Amino acid sequence: MQTTTDNQPADTPTMLDNPSETINRIAGSAHQAVDRVAQGANSALQSLRGSSDAWKHSGDQSLERVQEYIREKPLVALGMAAAAGFLLSRLMR
Repeated sequence: MQTTTDNQPADTPTMLDNPSETINRIAGSAHQAVDRVAQGANSALQSLRGSSDAWKHSGDQSLERVQEYIREKPLVALGMAAAAGFLLSRLMR
């Protein structure tokens, strides 16, 4: 049995025997890889959109609760704001 310089049997086809087939296989593999990356990116985007909507909804609910508390107890809210301002001014010195 004859061998090539790479210790490969002489009758074994190499990538250079049919370059168009090799190029087509490489292009197909690259296309599949790009498709997998695109699917992963799309999945990640959908997940982020869902998380973003959940965070926005949670923030909206928190804001509504704070506004309701301020409407129900305006003097307590004013006192808390004054105390927070006083503490912040002391920390900033």
